[in-house]
Amino acid sequence: MSHAGPSDLFAMLKRQPDILASNAPPVLVVEAALLWSRIDEELEKIVAMCKERTENLPRCSIDSLPPQYDLEDYELDTPPEYHESGVRTSIDSKSRNTPHSPIPASRQMDEKMRLDLEGELERMLDLLGKASGRSLRNQSVVLEGGLPGRLERARQKDLAKRDAFVEQLANHSGAGRLHGQDAALQPRAKDPHALLSLPEFIREAVPPASIRADPQAMLTLPEFVMEPPPARLDDADSKFISPFFVMTTILLVEIWIQQSRGVNALPSVPSVGFEVNYVARNHENLHHVLVFFTVTSATPGVDLEAEVLPPYPESHAEGGDRLIVTSGPRTSLPLLLPARILPGKQEVRVQSSHYEIKLTVATGLSAEIANEDHPPLLDAVQLPAAHPTSFICASCSLPVV
Repeated sequence: MSHAGPSDLFAMLKRQPDILASNAPPVLVVEAALLWSRIDEELEKIVAMCKERTENLPRCSIDSLPPQYDLEDYELDTPPEYHESGVRTSIDSKSRNTPHSPIPASRQMDEKMRLDLEGELERMLDLLGKASGRSLRNQSVVLEGGLPGRLERARQKDLAKRDAFVEQLANHSGAGRLHGQDAALQPRAKDPHALLSLPEFIREAVPPASIRADPQAMLTLPEFVMEPPPARLDDADSKFISPFFVMTTILLVEIWIQQSRGVNALPSVPSVGFEVNYVARNHENLHHVLVFFTVTSATPGVDLEAEVLPPYPESHAEGGDRLIVTSGPRTSLPLLLPARILPGKQEVRVQSSHYEIKLTVATGLSAEIANEDHPPLLDAVQLPAAHPTSFICASCSLPVV
């Protein structure tokens, strides 16, 4: 007899239907039949061994039998007698063969668990009954006001919450601040002696008071006619009057007189009725001069033209040539340049808020200008003695940092 485990035996038996398929070979069928016959024999042996063990158990002892009574004293109290034919031998044999073993501990434990489970079940049922007794059945809810009313109440509630939150933020942010302050806008007065940057200088208009206060400023024709003639001109003052200015003034006076008498003036003579504000920067190392300017009262739809006038004797004494800007019939006054420039027409470039002209310096005259006597530069001792408040560039008028 092989001692294979129960799991191995049952696993092998479960595989028998797969082995005994319709297409199984005869050898496997014979082996399966032998195996089942062997199993039957083993089972019969097991049953016989169990019967032998049951018969070998000790019989009930005399202590377990009920006590014997004296028949003489209790003849009338004896139980009735039965015939032997009515006795069930099967029950007698079964009770005779059944061993009287004590109750195992596992059975007592199972009985205790069963009693505990019944107690817990009764307690749960009691709790469920109490809970069901407190529940309300057949309830109905009626919404008053309908959906629009609920939405309006919810909106009002949200608005109240938001207002409270905003007020809380305002109180929190206003902690530690000064309230009730009145701000007054103070007018900003321009300092007439303040230095201007290049864009500010280009946008700045020349004040009329400065034009009238300048004794050497060019006058228009009506202003020149209304000016009283001077008592006399000294020789020292007359040498500073430019012949070009005298010729221009005489020509303008003649044109104005002809117009006042009804005589048509020459159409080629330009007008001087618009202003030009300019800044000229001399780049000595690059040998060119950059002129930035703005114009007022220019002729609309007409391009600006620039021309450098030929030099005349006073140009050398004043330090450079002159530039005029024309816009159709309008012509500006001659503009003094800081260097010698080749005469002729010049290209005017239009920028975002101003105009720009690039002039080439005459190379033949640069050496002559360089040899001229210039005032000596200030040394370290003279600079603090002058008590300067700021420094500006001589060519572009920008403050030096």
